[in-house]
Amino acid sequence: PAEAGGRVKGVALVDTSNVPMHETMMLGGAVGALRKPLVEPAFRWLAGHPSFSDGVKDVLVGTSPFLLATRYLGYGSGASLTQMEYIQEMARKTSMKGACRAGLGLFRSEKPTSMEALVRSGIPVLIWVGEKDKLTRPEVSVRMKEQVPGARLLIVPDTGHPSYMEEYADFNEELEALAIKAFGS
Repeated sequence: PAEAGGRVKGVALVDTSNVPMHETMMLGGAVGALRKPLVEPAFRWLAGHPSFSDGVKDVLVGTSPFLLATRYLGYGSGASLTQMEYIQEMARKTSMKGACRAGLGLFRSEKPTSMEALVRSGIPVLIWVGEKDKLTRPEVSVRMKEQVPGARLLIVPDTGHPSYMEEYADFNEELEALAIKAFGS
């Protein structure tokens, strides 16, 4: 926050949230209730047993159910097989230890992150989210926009969590426009 308006000249909040993870994701109420007794201990165990967890992941990642789950949980209806295979390859290359530790970090947040520094700074802010994002639901982005009234909010039709990849040409144009606002050219 101290760098907003200084070194930080503009911010793109892309498929993200400023509230605790369990408050923004699909089935978040259940995840929130199970977080301490089940989810966090499971993540810790999986992170502590990488040979086992990576072995299971390696078997599952190449299956049709994995691609179907990726399609349903990750994308809108227009996602290409190439895009889903990209996520599949990323999953193959990501260790379960790293993924579980990242998950624990996401769950650590107990309260919303203030948007006040962005408001005070006056820097340009882009809020970009997929209409069908099940991890950072669009209503959270709408609330972020209410907290940063000068922000540009784009809810990208028929896209999921990697909406920046599904609509990459539009996303790149929006980033270019943000950079021009931030730097003047």
